[in-house]
Amino acid sequence: MKTKKTLIIIVAAAAVTVSAAAILLVNRRPSMPKPDISDPNKIEAYFKSEQFQKLDPNERMKYGGEIMRKMLTARVQEYFLLPEDQRTAYLDKIIDNMQARRKEFEAQRKEFDANSPDARQMRERMRREFRPERMRQRSESIPPQTRAQMAEFFKAMHRRAMERGIRPQRPGR
Repeated sequence: MKTKKTLIIIVAAAAVTVSAAAILLVNRRPSMPKPDISDPNKIEAYFKSEQFQKLDPNERMKYGGEIMRKMLTARVQEYFLLPEDQRTAYLDKIIDNMQARRKEFEAQRKEFDANSPDARQMRERMRREFRPERMRQRSESIPPQTRAQMAEFFKAMHRRAMERGIRPQRPGR
């Protein structure tokens, strides 16, 4: 009788352990590398990498957004560290890069199937991510000084694009 109880306890403990391990394995997210955010070419290479492409669309959007936010913060900080006479050239470089990315995006968009399951999942994720309260929370998580620098940076970039005859597009348009 005692061996029967011991056997039942051992089997139950093993079942709980196996179940917990299975749950952990299923819910485990792949570890993401920390790409060099100071070099847009390295970021672009990372986004095109097999490791990044293997992620499901929601994960790609999440990690891509995190990396882009870090890159934006780094660009803003770099802009304000430059002497005044070098800032225009820096903005021109960023604007040229954005124009090239926009052309690539337009070409990809023409090939994209908007009715695919991946596209529907991405649209749903974007609806959740870009709700006003989430945007406010994200904005408030940025220190006030950095937020002010970002605003000034975007104004300077917009002004420079207009000087060059480029009408800046707003995201999502």
